[in-house]
Amino acid sequence: RLVRELYYVDRRRQYALPYYSRIAAIYTQSFKDIGPPLIQLIWNEFYGLLKSKNPNKLETKLKNARYMSELIKFKVCPPMQIFNMLKKCYEDFHFHNIDIVCAIMENCGRFLLYHPTTNPKMEHSLQVMMRLKKQVNNSY
Repeated sequence: RLVRELYYVDRRRQYALPYYSRIAAIYTQSFKDIGPPLIQLIWNEFYGLLKSKNPNKLETKLKNARYMSELIKFKVCPPMQIFNMLKKCYEDFHFHNIDIVCAIMENCGRFLLYHPTTNPKMEHSLQVMMRLKKQVNNSY
């Protein structure tokens, strides 16, 4: 029930995501069965939103990306999960996916760039993003 309560954050209350992430981090230290189900729920929602391509779900998509970013900063989620999210967005790099990538970079980009284990992967991800940005700009 706790995982479900941590998962259902109202999309209009995105300012509360760091607090929910901190609570999840505190509980994950004591109860090891809190973090993985929460991450799985968020990942499933992200993947479903990405597949649906519903233009009315931008706020929900951004909330999802920000929540996962906050969980990474609090070390509840492994960093490779966010790189998987970025990879999925890069595969179809237009419209809402650009906003999702920007939200991820804004929330945990600096953390991943300066962390020694994720630095090479993040630099590569930034290079891919810049190449895709040039392609999108040239296509218009």
